[in-house]
Amino acid sequence: MIQRHILAVQTFNNPYNCIAADIDGNEKINTVDLVNLRKVILGTFSEFPNGQKSWKIIPSNAQFPNMNAPWPLTEKYNYVNLSQNKSNQNFIGIKIGDVNNSIVLNVAGDPTEARSNNKLIFKTSEVVANEKEVIKIPVYVDGYNEVLGYQFTAEFDPTLFQVIGVESGVILINNDNIGLFTDNRCV
Repeated sequence: MIQRHILAVQTFNNPYNCIAADIDGNEKINTVDLVNLRKVILGTFSEFPNGQKSWKIIPSNAQFPNMNAPWPLTEKYNYVNLSQNKSNQNFIGIKIGDVNNSIVLNVAGDPTEARSNNKLIFKTSEVVANEKEVIKIPVYVDGYNEVLGYQFTAEFDPTLFQVIGVESGVILINNDNIGLFTDNRCV
């Protein structure tokens, strides 16, 4: 959804999605935000960049003159010479990165999100290689044109080979889209 917003294919229709998409907290939405979010999701970053917190908590009565650029944000209520009780001082929590509002706050809830029932079958052909030979293994998916995104983990037997990188063919994938771990997992 962030990529579609950046490309103006389908822009966000509310300021809260824009706030959630600003991954690095620089009050802009661009490809750097998308790359940084992928790195957090893939586990190559353990936290958001630039000290960005996981949540933005803003007053529920915040006004946004520009819905697509809701910055700067106020994350508090200000009172001068407070002399009486205040009620209805409510806040809205915005989870950074959650542009589809799917966060489950119940710790007993399902930690995964099924986005469709469609399954992709990744295919490859058998490849023969000599020891220490660097080879490329082509992987393809039939009917991938209908897919906007896909996340999975692949584990490889380190006694057989080591994954050293990913190159794209038809779809645009590079090492910013992949987390390569020393235990030969690829996320």
